[in-house]
Amino acid sequence: LRKSEEFMSTIFDRSPHPVWISDHRGVLIRINQSCCDLLNIGKEEVIGKYSILDDDIVAEQGLLPLVRNVFQRGKTVRFEITYDTSRRKQIELRKGISVVLDTSISPIMDSSGRVTNAIVQHVDVTARKRAEEELRESRRRLSDIIEFLPDATFVIDKNGRVVAWNRAI
Repeated sequence: LRKSEEFMSTIFDRSPHPVWISDHRGVLIRINQSCCDLLNIGKEEVIGKYSILDDDIVAEQGLLPLVRNVFQRGKTVRFEITYDTSRRKQIELRKGISVVLDTSISPIMDSSGRVTNAIVQHVDVTARKRAEEELRESRRRLSDIIEFLPDATFVIDKNGRVVAWNRAI
């Protein structure tokens, strides 16, 4: 049993994926180093002190009803959240960072179907979100340029289809 527990602890602690575990009340009881590194937090800052059900940033973004579904109905949920640790009111952290997280929360239930814990996993999608925004902005600028050209102008894709044109056309 001890070897099995050590083995599972090693997998959890060394996972490159940011993961933490809460109790049935949403209070963080275990966190791996990858999650600490992602959020720039120390284990001592959050273990036993942070509850996802009392998180003001989760509430501000309207995600608390989803999170409650995990604990009240035993439903797995997934959502994106922009998380700025410097805005945390519940607990003060040593240094703030801002990330966009693709977050999954899965319940762990006992034999009677009661939620005993939840596993929270994060994927940092900040770079992808920035790239998507830059692409949208680039497309908007190109569209503006085409629209304001005085001559009839259109754009053809590699298959010969017209994909953009201006009013002058």
